[in-house]
Amino acid sequence: MSGRGAVWGQMLMIGVGLIGYGYWGPNLVRNFFEADGCQVSLISDLSRDRLARAAARYPSVRTTANHTPNVPAAEALQTEVQHLLHCIEHKQRPTTDGAAGLRVVRTLEAASQSMKQRGRPKLALAKGA
Repeated sequence: MSGRGAVWGQMLMIGVGLIGYGYWGPNLVRNFFEADGCQVSLISDLSRDRLARAAARYPSVRTTANHTPNVPAAEALQTEVQHLLHCIEHKQRPTTDGAAGLRVVRTLEAASQSMKQRGRPKLALAKGA
């Protein structure tokens, strides 16, 4: 599918921010940077040397030593409902569908279960999840 919506063929862009440009960081950034449908927006690391290497290799990507990037505070469900209402009003397709929402709910449930069981969740992911 290469980053395209399964139903309507629209290109979906996923913004990626990486915290930690140490051992695996350069490989992760390279893979996301070269992947269709991904845009690396931010690289954060406490090491100024690693940030300098990242900035030299990816000059279009913002770098910061701040480990708490400024992410606008918004309630995810409220944001999604506003998007859905906008799409209904303007007769557009939403960027996510019910299947994507179900995967998010299952992921959140698995994360919650994992925290309760100290990293040992017992879950069965549905096909395609």
